Amino acid sequence: MSIGFLALCAFIPILLALILMAGLRWPSTRAMPLSWLVGALIAWAVWDIAPMRLVALSIEGTITAIGVLIIVFGARCSSTTPCTITAPWKPFRRA
Repeated sequence: MSIGFLALCAFIPILLALILMAGLRWPSTRAMPLSWLVGALIAWAVWDIAPMRLVALSIEGTITAIGVLIIVFGARCSSTTPCTITAPWKPFRRA
C-alpha cells in the first residue's frame, strides 16, 4: 500500500471527530467514542493489528489521557489562583 493511502487512513478518525464536533455540533461524549471505534476498525482492517493489541493500546491511551488531565487541572489549580473548577454544564461566570 502507498504511504498516501496509509496517511489518509490514519487521518480519517481525526477528520471524523472534527466533522462531528465542529460541523454537526455533537458533544465529545458521543463523537470521540465513534472516532475511536472507526480508528480501531481501520487499524484492524488496514494494518492488521490483533484485537488484543488494540485493547492494550486503548488502555495505554486512556492512561496517557489521564496524565494529561492531571497536568491540565494542576495548571488550573496553581498556587497563584484559587482552584475553582466549574462544572461543564454550568456557564462560565463573567468577571
